[in-house]
Amino acid sequence: MSIAVKAKGGTIVEYKHGAYNRSYGSNIASVATDGSTVVAVTRSGKIEEYRDGYYVKSYGSNAASAYVIGDTVCVTTRSGKIQEYQNGIFCREY
Repeated sequence: MSIAVKAKGGTIVEYKHGAYNRSYGSNIASVATDGSTVVAVTRSGKIEEYRDGYYVKSYGSNAASAYVIGDTVCVTTRSGKIQEYQNGIFCREY
């Protein structure tokens, strides 16, 4: 299944196969997906995870952007460093 997401008006807008599916979340600055998990960065710099449109967990701080691969989330901080989280637990920073 092909899923695409974008941040529009502070919410996450999800598309399936190019057609609008649903919107969720609030105060969202940027968003990324791997096809099953949606990772959003809020305007305050927190990372939020969603699956099937439902909120799962929130973690981190000072985030500028993020991307997800499986259970690993890589976050670029506002200071330019990269942080890795696995299942919401901080692993390393470089």
